[in-house]
Amino acid sequence: MVKSIAIVGGSSDIAKSTISSMSADNYKFHVLVRDDSHTDELLAKGVSVVLGDATSEEDIKNFISRVKESGEISAILHCVGSFAVRPPHAMNKEAFETVISTNLTSAFLTLSIAGKAMLSQGHGRMVFMSSV
Repeated sequence: MVKSIAIVGGSSDIAKSTISSMSADNYKFHVLVRDDSHTDELLAKGVSVVLGDATSEEDIKNFISRVKESGEISAILHCVGSFAVRPPHAMNKEAFETVISTNLTSAFLTLSIAGKAMLSQGHGRMVFMSSV
């Protein structure tokens, strides 16, 4: 039986390494990517690609819905991460809020929305990590 793995932050190096290391196993990967710069590379590996923003509730709902169309979600990997390359005294509030939204809001939305899907199917695994 093929297991579906959903990856939020699908064009990150962590995601691409995960896909490469597990590609010989019996998994179908679905990724949410912010931009389409790695789409061709992912599609060539048989990965289902959805373009969206990990900080958007609507985009996460759409992504999880698309993954569920192919069956149950066995696992979700959240590997979104961002940091400001400047000291806090050189940042404005908007830049700080972008970092918080990218790192925390995206994780909360993934946990909340994917968690509901996994609870309704009775199982599933979640992994949250980043290189930040």
